[in-house]
Amino acid sequence: MNEIFPRSKILIVDDTKENIDILVGILPEYHLLIATNGAKALELAKNQKPDLILLDIMMPEMDGFEVCRSLKSNPDTQDIIVIFITAKNQIEDELKGLELGAVDFISKPISPPSVKARVKTHLKLKYYSQSLISKNELLEKTIFELKQTQNQLILSEKMAALGQLIAGIAHEINSPLGAIKSQNESYSRDINYIINTSLTTIRILPDNIIEKIRDTINDAGTLPEFITASEERMIRELLVEKFESLGIENPIMKANIFSYFGTPDTVEKYMDILTHEKSEEILNFIKKMVNLSKIGSVIKLSVNNIIKIISALKIYSRYNDSEELVKVKLSEGIDTVLTLFHNKIKG
Repeated sequence: MNEIFPRSKILIVDDTKENIDILVGILPEYHLLIATNGAKALELAKNQKPDLILLDIMMPEMDGFEVCRSLKSNPDTQDIIVIFITAKNQIEDELKGLELGAVDFISKPISPPSVKARVKTHLKLKYYSQSLISKNELLEKTIFELKQTQNQLILSEKMAALGQLIAGIAHEINSPLGAIKSQNESYSRDINYIINTSLTTIRILPDNIIEKIRDTINDAGTLPEFITASEERMIRELLVEKFESLGIENPIMKANIFSYFGTPDTVEKYMDILTHEKSEEILNFIKKMVNLSKIGSVIKLSVNNIIKIISALKIYSRYNDSEELVKVKLSEGIDTVLTLFHNKIKG
């Protein structure tokens, strides 16, 4: 899923050239900005609007905590993701950083796979959050347009059929709206789970396990987005049999989670995860990450359905006070009626 943010802008803030060189070597695929002190970092953050800041804590004159406090107090920079990079591992420092608005800590000496995984994870979270906001704004705009269209209908000669028509449209719109509401609630729960798990379990895992987690999430993107209940049940049953034959603990529980993003053919590839002592937390973390992508697909489909209904309603309610005949496409008129009266046709 790297194509989602191929040139995200990352600001590296560190007063040590060696540390900067290491991070530049780790993250060549991103557009990188460099600052060697807090004042320069604040200037770049305000003018360049990076997507994410890798911020060293121990710096002269203005330390990382002060920089983070200034960033979060400025409306222009308060939404930028901040990840601290530090050799300080005391829990008090982490709590202070989180209270100031940072989302994660990376410990020195720097682990390249860990840096790559955490940067990618937090950029994904930002992408999905912005995507959801955009879709909500589009939904609000769509609802506003619907109200305007309803007002036009009231003034048209279709007043007699308006009540029945609006009832049918409301029913049609309620379905995608319900889906969006449900997915939005699921999105909030998943985001909280992912952040909490990242800060407690995922961040302390060895590099090879983090790599496997990333591979599993990427592989899940190649699977069909939607399968039938019978297909899902068959996959779970095959997974239980395979887990039992491999001696994996809690085969039913793990099969229920793994079936959400894996298949019996991929079990051996991810044995390190399935047999890890934190396997349940890891599997649930992967499931939540994969679910974010599916949530986006459901919301996109629901919004498109609403837009289609609104478009049909506009065409249906179009008023022409001219007595001149105009050419029309009969197929468009049929499509409009079928869209608006879909619920009644189903009944």
